[in-house]
Amino acid sequence: MDGVLNPIEIKKGVASKDAVRNFSVLRAVEKEPREDDISPGKGHIKAKIGTGAVICMTQDIIPIDKKNWYIPAWII
Repeated sequence: MDGVLNPIEIKKGVASKDAVRNFSVLRAVEKEPREDDISPGKGHIKAKIGTGAVICMTQDIIPIDKKNWYIPAWII
């Protein structure tokens, strides 16, 4: 929304701190692409990475780090 991507991971159990490790693949969209990185006919999405969430079987909303949170599945 508004050029900001908010990553979400869904786990069927209680997640561990490494649940957000896959969010790192989104870092590439925060950078300006080099001319030779863009294939003809393909664009590049430039966006900021916002707050992330790991939806899991935790009991409360708990911070993982400064940008990511555990969210209980029962809330949604």
